[in-house]
Amino acid sequence: MLTGYAALEGELARREGARDEMTLRLEAELASIGLLHPPTAAKASARLERFTGIEGTTVTELMQIGNLAFWKWLTGTADEAAALAERAARDGRLYAAAGADSLAVYQVGWALTYADRHELALETLDAALADARARGSVFGFTVSSAMRAFLFWRRGDVAATEAEARNAAALAEIPPFSRPTVFYCLAFALIARGELDEAEWAVEQSGAGPYLPEFVHMNPALYARALLRLAQDRPEEALADLDALGERDERLGVKNPGVPWRVAAAEAHLRLGNREEAVRLADRHAEQAANWGTATALGVALLGRGLAAGGDSALLAEAASTLAASPARLDHARAMIELGAALRRDGQRSDAQERLREGVEAARACGATALTERGHEELVTAGARPRRLSFSGVESLTASERRVAEMAASGQSNREIAQGLFLTVKTVENHLSRVYTKLGVRSRLALPEALGLGVASG
Repeated sequence: MLTGYAALEGELARREGARDEMTLRLEAELASIGLLHPPTAAKASARLERFTGIEGTTVTELMQIGNLAFWKWLTGTADEAAALAERAARDGRLYAAAGADSLAVYQVGWALTYADRHELALETLDAALADARARGSVFGFTVSSAMRAFLFWRRGDVAATEAEARNAAALAEIPPFSRPTVFYCLAFALIARGELDEAEWAVEQSGAGPYLPEFVHMNPALYARALLRLAQDRPEEALADLDALGERDERLGVKNPGVPWRVAAAEAHLRLGNREEAVRLADRHAEQAANWGTATALGVALLGRGLAAGGDSALLAEAASTLAASPARLDHARAMIELGAALRRDGQRSDAQERLREGVEAARACGATALTERGHEELVTAGARPRRLSFSGVESLTASERRVAEMAASGQSNREIAQGLFLTVKTVENHLSRVYTKLGVRSRLALPEALGLGVASG
């Protein structure tokens, strides 16, 4: 990508002073590429600043407005980024003309997603996906699918996140540009479901680690691996990834709190007994959230501060209230469960039970099995007698379990299933064990009927 940037920069140098449509298009393409990568971000930002007053009367100007929206995502406020993104997306002119292979379209979708404007973001990404399918664009299909998965994750729809990510992951050749996003979104969903073995595979496929290319949309792969390490109770390793992510953000100049790595780092420090550092990180994150200004950012910041303060019920109550007004349903569910747990520790059992019940139902609606189970355990500890968690029937199967069950029902062996899905045989066995329990069957011979597939042939 550096080579492409240099080539565009060289061509623009030869066109110095020109204002024709081709020159403006090259400027737009330069900004789209340059804003993503530390070596070029500062130069791209300086060039882009010259276009802050453009009207948006042509498609090329709309592309540049989309780039300006992404620039404001990096360093500005949600209102600034959203206003520009909405101008670029208005009437569908940008994605209708630029198509699914235009980075500017995804800059718009990215800014709208983080600004809590999910409906318009989804409209933009849906149109890009339809265009990619119509033209057979693998690049457009994977990027739009990955971005849709990320949007669904932001709003807390675990099943939709997994489904979108798997659609893209099923391609034989995934473009390197979109591969990390596809697989870290899949990892987010699998972690939320408590499927940590498969999440480990997804994280590996994302390229998380020191050799991950340093592009802004790829960097959250480190956040995904850190969340996995926290779920595995390996806080030191989580901190290594979160610190690396913070260093990448600093080199790129990211001021946006949308990937709340400091909140996760605060949680890791708490587990290691470093309360003072946890509070410092949570407070720093809150400063960025206040500048960005969305309900999601503010609510997650309050949640982080409440946890860092040892489970401050007042802060957690404010977090839950703020997130209730946001599209971030999974974050809201967690805030309710954390609030219920804090109230239980404070001896307010009746209030604790009420909040925990609400949180458990919200987590269940999101498809977040791990959080649902944790909330259920807190309810029992708080003295309630909740109904036993029932994860049964075909609808209770995760996307991974359903896929394994259908392959087993078709007559494939565990080894064949493992090879087809890039899993270990042990992971397939674990999936089938859960499938049998949920469907109330004892062997794969009963799977076709239990899944509604009819009787297996042969």
